[in-house]
Amino acid sequence: MLLLVPESLLTAATAVVAGIGFCRVGALPAGAGLTCGVLRQRWGEERCVAVFRGGTVERLAALLGYGESLAGRIELGELDAAVVFSRAVLPLTLQQRISAGCRPLLQRWGSDDLVLCCANVLRQHGAGEFPGSLLGLRLATECVGGVVGGGAGRGLSDVELAAVLPAAVPGVSGVPLAGLQCAIDRCVSELGLRGVAARCFTAGLLLYWDFAEESHQISQTMEGRGNPRTADYWHGIMHRREPDAGNAGYWFRRVGDHPVLQQLGLVLEDWVGDLGAGAEVLARVRGLVSGGRLDPFRLIELSTEVVRESGRGGRSGVFTDAGGAKLSVAARALRLVQHLEMVQLLLWDVG
Repeated sequence: MLLLVPESLLTAATAVVAGIGFCRVGALPAGAGLTCGVLRQRWGEERCVAVFRGGTVERLAALLGYGESLAGRIELGELDAAVVFSRAVLPLTLQQRISAGCRPLLQRWGSDDLVLCCANVLRQHGAGEFPGSLLGLRLATECVGGVVGGGAGRGLSDVELAAVLPAAVPGVSGVPLAGLQCAIDRCVSELGLRGVAARCFTAGLLLYWDFAEESHQISQTMEGRGNPRTADYWHGIMHRREPDAGNAGYWFRRVGDHPVLQQLGLVLEDWVGDLGAGAEVLARVRGLVSGGRLDPFRLIELSTEVVRESGRGGRSGVFTDAGGAKLSVAARALRLVQHLEMVQLLLWDVG
């Protein structure tokens, strides 16, 4: 396997993999030249290419150790691609409720994750962007993702939050829509979802991956649908992120007392704490709960605050290098709560 790392990490990464026989190290191209075409010139005779862009080289050995079996399956042609996540972005109690088929759709990767791909398949992508096109490949084909480490303990850094959690206002998704829709359809089939539940689940995942308009096209045709009004809940989140606070408030008044709001009111503070949030963030999260339930109108106010302080909510693509990211307490709280809210609502759709 050819492991590609930034030039600045080449010496350190070479030392890490010195005792790993199946792996050799090469340098990634600098700047915006990271395309499949450039990588094609660098992988030589390798059948499996791995890319690591992060700075936490100490975790590289663990990532490679986890990925050895996945790399072997790629070498044998059993998989086209895989991602080894450096950590989970969900508390353990929530991770355990997510099926294997849903998992790749509910974790976006950051720079400290290890991306593996069959070189032959990558070659077919010509000069396409990498790893954006690879994620489309991963979602559209029979691929897997593993996690090294858990979600609890170390807090998510601002860079991690900016890279892997949905922002107040949707950015430009790094996922090709056709590949994402293919993956959603497969997941819906595997879960046995039908009718309203399937459409709500689809609208939710499209919104989670920042395809707001495509999500809206579904939710706006399903007014009052779901048990209870889950379609209206997704409709409200879409308008909150648009951002259109007035329209979001209208739809959340239609939603009423959705059970997910009650569930989140009971566990939200613990879950955010499990993800390592500091005292200031926890205080903001605590303020979103009223009467034992998540107050959707307070969440709209928090989202509006974040949008105002950052111009348009700090838009960023899934794969944007957020090396200089610095988020306010409000923005950190919003990203964590919104992420957990959307995952919990997706699980409600699944039943």
